[in-house]
Amino acid sequence: MNLLVVAALAWAIGLPQFGTRSTILAAAEDPNSLTEDYPIKLDASYNTDFEVEKPDRLHSRRDWEWDEDELALESPVDVVVLRDGGRSFSGRLDYRAMVRLMKGPRKACDLRENFYVGDDGNVYEGRGWHVAPYGHLLGLRRHAITVRFISYTASPPALQAYAMLIKSGVWKGHLSRDYKVIAMGRLLNDSRFSSDGLVKTVEGWERRTDVARLSTRWEFVVPHRLTLIFREEWNGSTPNGIQSRPPKNVELVMISESGEGCRSRVECSAWIKRYQDEQIRADGDLEHNFYITEEGEVFEGLGWDSGAYSELSGITEDYVSIQLCGKFTSTPPSKKAINSLKLLVASGVGLGMIRRDYRLLPSSLGSAFQKYVEGWSVRPDRI
Repeated sequence: MNLLVVAALAWAIGLPQFGTRSTILAAAEDPNSLTEDYPIKLDASYNTDFEVEKPDRLHSRRDWEWDEDELALESPVDVVVLRDGGRSFSGRLDYRAMVRLMKGPRKACDLRENFYVGDDGNVYEGRGWHVAPYGHLLGLRRHAITVRFISYTASPPALQAYAMLIKSGVWKGHLSRDYKVIAMGRLLNDSRFSSDGLVKTVEGWERRTDVARLSTRWEFVVPHRLTLIFREEWNGSTPNGIQSRPPKNVELVMISESGEGCRSRVECSAWIKRYQDEQIRADGDLEHNFYITEEGEVFEGLGWDSGAYSELSGITEDYVSIQLCGKFTSTPPSKKAINSLKLLVASGVGLGMIRRDYRLLPSSLGSAFQKYVEGWSVRPDRI
């Protein structure tokens, strides 16, 4: 950015032309750079060193010329993810100008967060209540909003403005009454997004949550490359019989457990080969499209080339069948296995094999696995 432009902007809004200039430039070039680790001050004696007019509270997108985004939130959202800016500001500051600088001149530099909160006691609308935040958020992007305290401290005026925002969101139906809050640094396990002070503050709130609780949701997924073991790699035999038509844009995804587990790739390859030899004599091939081990490896069964062989009572339409290797009566499948299940289904959606509005059909699961899936949003009535 041209320094003359910055100087003119600083003069227009009453900023000192030195000292805060580097802060503004850092925000314009990389909003994520403002993440230095400072404690949050919450004492009642907090005083700003600049004059603040009566807050207008919520400043809409139209106030600072923001372009609409496309990815919609699932309303009402039920998770609030908080981060802070990482720097303090001296002198008077026009927060609207600061937010505008964070946006940058290009579409690719659009604002990342849903709302921004300033020490002036105002809330500035970023992506708002209807557009998903920029970050991946471990699969929770369409189910969460992000709120950023612009300064490195969540001052009393900022916390009061944040409380107003949350109360308004609940009243208007944008935010679930059972919403939970987590610091972004805790969610992503990255201290760059949240100071220690913010983390400690959030952990003292009644609405706090943690990764362990969030990870039980179907939407929660850790980005990872699937490890696929194709039929040729585990020495699969040629199908003995007529294959059914390949799955195409199916609505149902059946999940089951094998009752017998395996660990290493060698052990699992031997198990699935032995299992195929038994099934090929009776049904012509394996029953399921894919098999997932406790290590999270995905073995190709029928793959995407054929429909599942197993018959489900009352189900006449095509479906994809995924079996997790193991018996889960006392403990659910491993985190690696569950994560691979989610990634595999997402892959099927991307390939057009599974509909975007798919449903999971749990079938003959052990008690621990059944209890685990009961909280998943894509779980229909049991079969």
